[in-house]
Order: sequence, then structure tokens, then C-alpha cells
Amino acid sequence: MIDAAAILATAAPGLDPIALVSDVSWVDLLGIAAIGFGGGMLGGLVGIGGSLVMIPALTIVYGRDQQLYQAAAMVVNAVVAATATRRHAIAGAIKRRVVFRMVPAAVACVLIGVWASNHLDQRWLQLCFGGFMLYVALQEIRSMLSGRTGGESGSPREGRLALAGVGGATGFVSGLLGIGGGGVAVPMLRGLCRLPLREAIAASAAVMLVSATAGAIAKNTTFASIDAAGAGRGLSASLTLAAILAPTGMLGAWVGASLTHRLNLPTIRIAFIALMVIGGVRMAFG
Repeated sequence: MIDAAAILATAAPGLDPIALVSDVSWVDLLGIAAIGFGGGMLGGLVGIGGSLVMIPALTIVYGRDQQLYQAAAMVVNAVVAATATRRHAIAGAIKRRVVFRMVPAAVACVLIGVWASNHLDQRWLQLCFGGFMLYVALQEIRSMLSGRTGGESGSPREGRLALAGVGGATGFVSGLLGIGGGGVAVPMLRGLCRLPLREAIAASAAVMLVSATAGAIAKNTTFASIDAAGAGRGLSASLTLAAILAPTGMLGAWVGASLTHRLNLPTIRIAFIALMVIGGVRMAFG
């Protein structure tokens, strides 16, 4: 097994992280890029953030380094959310009132989540991450068994308190686990606030653009002080990893979104559930 710390402990903070990519061996560069593509593609297929796949994959292939992986994933989340938000804005799917009511709580709670993740042992973070993956798998199973594709019914509920609650829950989970938060926001917006799927996804992306950016800044500026691997990796290591993951992750998300309309969806969902269960067990108990 390759040690992620050895791969990415490239130099002291302050160097250009993009330039540091050249210090990673071609084998590891291609391996990390492949994980970015795979995570983005699966995320695009089933509508989740790619980091929910990328972080476990990095752990399995390169060993445990949860804080580093989360710091890098939060940068990738912000980049992907920016792309998605632009597409939704062009399509006219973003309801500004919903977004504006979610953002303040999302930003505040993502910072709380980052603070909590910085003070938790990496093993506990992995346990929380694995538990969340199993939760996502359970929700997908329930959705399949119920035969429903949506949770909304009746008129939308766009009250300040409900939307602030969704934003807060999304932000906290995103900050704690380093994920985009769509796996929390979209089901809550549909079930609790009764938003149509398209509007829920668009609002989730727009909120994540703001909260993920705030979370990425907070996580990466504090990463040096909590970096268990030491050696002064700090900001340079997480940004180097993000620089490798982001381009292929965005390409994979585009491919996955395209394949959603061509492949057999029940097969995709079963494969996704299996992936979440295997990854969740591996993260929590491996």
C-alpha cells in the first residue's frame, strides 16, 4: 500500500501547489486522477457529491489520512459546486429566496463542522464518514422499496426556519466530513420543504458554492495545525491533492450525468448501494 503522506509531503508551505504536482510520480498521479474521475462519474450518475466516493477510495488505495483527504475534498467541492451552480442559473432553476434563507445557517454551521472535525481523532472521523455512507445506502434502499422517485407532495414550504434548518444541517455535515452536502440537502428540501427535485438540486448546488468555499478556506487554513503527518505539509499538500482530483472529477461528473439518461437506472442504484455499503463498512470498521 502506498503511503499518502509520502506522496504528498512535497515541500514547505508557501510554494505553488500546482507546480508541486510535478513532484508526484506518474503512477500515483494517474492513480489519484483516476479516483477523481471515478468519484465524479459516480457522483454524476446518482446525484451525490464525488467526495463521498473519493475520500474512501483514497483511504483504501493510499492509506489513512482523513484530515488531508477532507481538506482537499472541500476544495474540490467548491470547484464542482461553482460549475453546477452556473449551469442551474443558466437554466433558471435556482430559487433565490430559498438559497438566501439557507446560506447564513449553512455558512455558520460549516465552520462549526470544520472546527469539530479539527478536534476529532482521525479514527472517529472515519467512523462518522462510514456511518454516513451506510445512512445514504439505507435511504437509497428505502427509496427503491417504496417505488417513489420523490419525497415532495403538496405546496412547497419555504419558511425561514425550515430552510435555515436544512442549511444548517447541510453545512455541519459538509464541514465535519468534507463532503459537498447534497446527500443531506436534497432529501431534506424535497421531504421537509416539498421542493420539486430540479429546484432542490439547484438550490443545494448554489448553497454549497458559498458554504463549501467558506469551509474549504477554514479547513485549509487550519490544516497545518492539525496535520498529523507533520513535515510542514500544511496547505501545499491539500491543494496539490485537490489540483489533481478536481479536473478529472469535473470531467467524470459530466460523463456520469450524461450516462444517467442512457443506462439502466435500477442497476446503477443497486451498484451504488453496494458501493456505499462496502465503503461504509471499510471506513467505519476497516
